[in-house]
Amino acid sequence: MQACYEYAFLSLLFHSVTGPHYFEPGMLANGNLFSPEQAVLDIHMMGEVQELFSGFECTDTALGLSVIEDAGLQHRGILEHPHTLGRFREVLPLTGFWPRGMTAAAGHDAFQTDALLERAHQSVLEAIATGSRIEPDTEFNAEVDEIVRDAAVDMGMGEYP
Repeated sequence: MQACYEYAFLSLLFHSVTGPHYFEPGMLANGNLFSPEQAVLDIHMMGEVQELFSGFECTDTALGLSVIEDAGLQHRGILEHPHTLGRFREVLPLTGFWPRGMTAAAGHDAFQTDALLERAHQSVLEAIATGSRIEPDTEFNAEVDEIVRDAAVDMGMGEYP
């Protein structure tokens, strides 16, 4: 969870300062290690960062300012109001990968970290299974091979075997 937090924080910080940038999903230990499970977590995290930067409606109607004013300090009045219930899913289109709400925030412990890593691991296994069912593209492979051979010659490495 700490790695996800730091990744999200740095992504948000650099994205807000430099605009969209390249990131290396799955890299750990300053790029010395790669984890497919960490790649899944990073991709979901970047998806949320991109959603946040895509913008969303902030009008008085969308925010429900009249509902907030009417509710006063009664937070349940806001959370259970038909306006909130009718709009809360369309305002921030975040990924469903991460646990949400107060109970999720209270559970940022080893158990939840294990559950997230297991979810990421299952995503990796599903991707491997899907990829194994795809037939190789011989035309594409030949094109890539030709590019690699030409690059080897251009770099002075001689003929590629």
